[in-house]
Amino acid sequence: MSDQKPNLDSLFEAAVEIESLTERAAFLDRSCGDDAELREQIDQLLASNEQAESFLEQPAVDLDATFLTSPAAGDRAASLEAGLAATFGENAAVVIGNAGHSVLQSLGQTVDVPRVVLRESRAEGDGPIARPKSPEMPSGNSDSRYRLDGEIARGGMGAIIKGRDTDLGRDLAIKVLLDQHKDKPEVIQRFVEEAQIGGQLQHPGIAPIYELGQFSDKRPFFAMKLVKGQTLSKLLADREGAADERGKFIGIFEQVCQTMAYAHSRGVIHRDLKPANIMVGAFGEVQVMDWGLAKVLLVGGVADEKKSQILQKGQSIIQTMRSVGSNSPPGFGSAGSETQMGSVMGTPAYMPPEQALGEIDQMDERADVFGLGAILCEILTGQPPYVGTDGTQVYRMASRGKLDAAFARLDDCGADEDLIALTKHCLELDPTARPRDAGVLAERVTGYLESVESKLRETEVKRAAEAARSIEARKRMRVTMALAASVLLMFSLGGGGWVWIQQQAADRREVATTNVNSALSDAQVHQSLAASAELETQVASLDKAISSAQQAVELAEQNEVEVSLSNQAKTMLAELQTRATKVRELAEQAREDREFQEALELVRLSQADGGAQEITIENSQDGRGALNGEGSEGADEEQMVGGPPKKIVFQLFDISSAEKRYEEVFQEAGLDLSTLDVSQAAALIRSSAIRESQIAAIDNWARAIPRPGPPSDTAVTEPAAADTVALRQKLLAIANAADDSEWRRTVRAALEANDTTKLKELAATDEARSQSPELIAWLGAALRDGEEAEASVAVLLQAQRQNPGDFWLNYELGKSFSKQDNHLEGLGFTRAALAIRPDSLGALMALAASSSSAKRYEDAAAIYRSVVTQNPRLVEAHTELASVATSLEQWDEAIAAYRAVLELEPKNVEVRASMGVVYRSDQQYRNAVDTCRIAVELDPRNAYAHLCLGQVLDGLTLDGVSQK
Repeated sequence: MSDQKPNLDSLFEAAVEIESLTERAAFLDRSCGDDAELREQIDQLLASNEQAESFLEQPAVDLDATFLTSPAAGDRAASLEAGLAATFGENAAVVIGNAGHSVLQSLGQTVDVPRVVLRESRAEGDGPIARPKSPEMPSGNSDSRYRLDGEIARGGMGAIIKGRDTDLGRDLAIKVLLDQHKDKPEVIQRFVEEAQIGGQLQHPGIAPIYELGQFSDKRPFFAMKLVKGQTLSKLLADREGAADERGKFIGIFEQVCQTMAYAHSRGVIHRDLKPANIMVGAFGEVQVMDWGLAKVLLVGGVADEKKSQILQKGQSIIQTMRSVGSNSPPGFGSAGSETQMGSVMGTPAYMPPEQALGEIDQMDERADVFGLGAILCEILTGQPPYVGTDGTQVYRMASRGKLDAAFARLDDCGADEDLIALTKHCLELDPTARPRDAGVLAERVTGYLESVESKLRETEVKRAAEAARSIEARKRMRVTMALAASVLLMFSLGGGGWVWIQQQAADRREVATTNVNSALSDAQVHQSLAASAELETQVASLDKAISSAQQAVELAEQNEVEVSLSNQAKTMLAELQTRATKVRELAEQAREDREFQEALELVRLSQADGGAQEITIENSQDGRGALNGEGSEGADEEQMVGGPPKKIVFQLFDISSAEKRYEEVFQEAGLDLSTLDVSQAAALIRSSAIRESQIAAIDNWARAIPRPGPPSDTAVTEPAAADTVALRQKLLAIANAADDSEWRRTVRAALEANDTTKLKELAATDEARSQSPELIAWLGAALRDGEEAEASVAVLLQAQRQNPGDFWLNYELGKSFSKQDNHLEGLGFTRAALAIRPDSLGALMALAASSSSAKRYEDAAAIYRSVVTQNPRLVEAHTELASVATSLEQWDEAIAAYRAVLELEPKNVEVRASMGVVYRSDQQYRNAVDTCRIAVELDPRNAYAHLCLGQVLDGLTLDGVSQK
C-alpha cells in the first residue's frame, strides 16, 4: 500500500481539479487501468470530499432558535429540532463510529490495521439462530462495522439479532426495535429507556450495553454482550425430577438475588423475573436478561418509607428521559410517558397480585421479590406458583392470588424446611409481608447456604469422631481379649477374670452414652428448628425431635448409662410430646379457622354471580304486578294455585341466597347464630383468632337481608318478612357486642338509620382507612345512594388500594365514579371487577352501562349481546340492548330486543310503547301506531304510553299512515 500512496495522492488531487464528471471518469479510467483497488480508493476519497464540501457550504444554524425560552412542549420540540437539524438532517448526516461506519476501514486507507481473532470456546458453542433471513434484520452497508447473522429471539418490543463487531472481532446481541413500532413514540421511549437502564446497571449479572445507535431505516438499536449458554427455564425443564441438582440451582438463584439486590440499590425493578429471563453461561456465569419492563423508582420506593429514604441518600440513581422524579426540567418527556395505573405487563405465572391487577404505580422492590420467590418455587417443585390450562386461567389465578396449590406442592417437595418457609415468605399476597428487597433476600439465601455447609462440616466431623471412637474401641477390645487370654492362661479358672468383664462393661457404657447423647443432640436441633417455624412446619420438626428422643430413651433403657442421662432423655421426650400435642391442636385450629375464613369469603364472592328467586307479585291494575329495584328484571309469570301470584325473578347478583349460605357456614364452624343469644355468640366470636373476619362476614350477612327502604342491586326484591327483619337486627347486635370499635358500631347505626350526613362524617375519619372491605363496600354504596358520590368514591378508593383484588370494592367504585359522570374511571374499576369475577353478569351489565354513559355504544351493545346469550331470560339486558341499538340507529336490532322482552313479559307497557317509537323512527308508521295503542289499552292510566302514542301520531294523518 505504501508504494501506491504517492500515486493515489497525485491522482486524487488531479481528479479533484476536473469539474466535469464525464471527463473525470475518463481520466481515472486511463490512469487506473486494471487496478480496481486503486480506483475504489480514489472514488471513496472523492465522495468524502464532496460530502465535506456540502456540509461546509450549508448556512450556519440559527442559534437563537435552539435556546429553550419556555418549558412548553411546543417550544421544547422546536428547540431540539433546530439544534439537531444541522447534524441529523435527512440529507446531511454525519455518522461516526455507529452501525453505518467501520473505524478499521477508515484507518485501513492509510495504514495496515491488524485483525486479531481469538479461537471460539467449544464449551460455549454457537448461539442458536432462529431466523437467518429475518425480516427484522436491516439491510447492511458495505462499510458497516456490524455483520448481522440472523434473528435469535423476539419479544413484544424488539428482535434480538446475532451480530459481530468486525472491528473488535466479537460476537454481539443486537436488539433492534420491531419495524411495526418504529413510528410509535411511546414504544421508542420504552426501548431507549431499556438501553439507558441497562447501560447504567454495571454488574457481572447484567449483560453490558456497548452502544445505542440507529440503523439506516431509522430504527433504534443497542448492542450488548452475547451471552452463550442456556436459560434457567431450559435447565429446569431438562431435569428428571424436581429434586435433582437442587443445590446447583439454589446456587444459581443466589447469584440472581445478588444481581437484583444491586439493581434495587440503584432504584430499578425488573417486573418480569422468570426462569426464561435468566441465562446460565457455559462457565457458570448467571445473568438477568430482558429489562424491557424495568421501572425506575422514586427515591425511597413506592412505600416511601422514611428509613429507605435515609438509606438511599447519596446513592446514584439511574436517570432516563422518562424517569419520574428525575432532575429533568418540568414537563420534560411526552405526556403519558409514565407507567399508568391499570396497565398489566409481565408474565402471569410469576406475577404478584398487585401487578396482575394493574396496580403498577403501587409496585416497588417487593414485586421483584415475589418474582424471585416464584423462581425459587419452580426450582423446588418443578412448576411456577400459578399453573393452569390456558393463559386466561393463569392470569385469573394471579389476579386473585390463588397460591393454595403452590403451597401444597412446596409442602410435598421434600426440600429443606427453611427453603420452603423462605419461598412462602416471598410469595406473600400482601407486599408489606414480603422481604423488603432483593438485598434482604440475598442475605437470607447466602445465610441458608452457609448454614448447610456448616451442618455438613459438623456431620463430617461427627462421623469422623464416631469412626475414630469405633476404631479405638475395637483396638481396646483386641487388647482386652489378649490380656484376658493371658490371664486365663496364668490363672486358669481363678478369680482374676473379673477385670476383663469390667472393662467390657465400661466400653459398652461409653458407646451407649455416646449414642444417647447423639440422639439427644439431634432432638435438640429439630426442637430449635420448630421454635422458629410456622405451626404446620413445627409439627414436622417436632415429630423428628420426638423420634430422636425416643431413640435416646430406648438406647438408655437397653444399655447401662448414667441415671441422670436416662432421666434427661425421658424428660425431653415427655416435654416434646406435650408440646407436639399442643402445636397439633393449634395447627388444627388454624386450619379450621383458615377453612372457615375461606368459606366466608366464598359466600361473599358467590354473591357476584347471578341467581333466581321466586317472589310474590303485588297486584296492580294492569295485572302485571309491581316489581321494583335494580337487578330484578327478567321473569316468567305464573298463577300459583291456592295462593297469590308468583314470579321467578332472574337477578344480576345472587344476594338473596347469602342469608342461607352464611347460616350454614357459621353452623359448620360451631356458631349457630340463630339459636345462640347475643351475648353467647359475641363471646365466642371475641375468643376467635379470626374475630375480624367473622365480624366482617356478619356485616355482609346483615346487608344481604332486606329491610324497609330504597331498593338496591345488592338487596333482594321481595319485601322483608318479620322474621328476617328480626334476624338482621340480631346479627347487627352480635356484631356490635363482639366489636371493640366504636367507629364501626356508629357506622352500623347510621346505616340502619339512613343517616347520610353521619356516614359522610365517619367516612372522612382516619378510622375508615383500616376497615374491612365488606363494611366499606356497604358504606360506599350507602353514600352513593344518599347522593354523596364524591364521599363514596373517596372512602371506596382508599379501601381498594389496600384490597385491589376485592370484587365488591371495584364494582362499587365503578358505579360511584359513573354517578359522578366520570365514566372513564368507572370503566376502569368495573373492568377490574370483571377480571376478578369474569362470570359475573352484574359486572358485565355495569361495564355495559358505563360504556353507554361514555357514549361507547358499540362496546355497550357487544357486552349486552354477550349477556343475553348467557341468559336469554334477563329482561334488563334485552331492554338496555334495545336502548343502545336505538342510539346507534340500528332499528332492526332494537325492535328484536324489545320483542324478546315482550315474549317474557307480554304485558310490559313501557317496553311496548318504546318499541312503537322505534317503529316510527324506522318509518314503520302503521306498526308504530298499532303498538302504542295496544300499550295504552293495556294500561289506560300509564302516562308514558300516552306520551309515546302522541309522539308517533305527531305530524301524521291516520289516512296517510304507511307501513314498510
